[in-house]
Amino acid sequence: SCLQEFADFAFAKDKAADQDVPFRLPFPIEGERIGGRSIRYSFNREEKWTAALKLLLANLKVSLAWFIKNFGEVDPVGDNLLRS
Repeated sequence: SCLQEFADFAFAKDKAADQDVPFRLPFPIEGERIGGRSIRYSFNREEKWTAALKLLLANLKVSLAWFIKNFGEVDPVGDNLLRS
């Protein structure tokens, strides 16, 4: 998945920078499962699907925080990076 590819990139960047604790997603992504829960709606009950999406959003939140810490903020209007 794209998010897992980003996590691999962030992990490699942190390792190269010799960070004590390199980036990791709080909920691992394995195929169509996140934190052990399926993100497929068709074979899933709504409650379980919603729980899986909450884990996905948590991973996105952590990823965005890492990105902003390492590359600056994103201008919400102009799609430009704002360097701090």
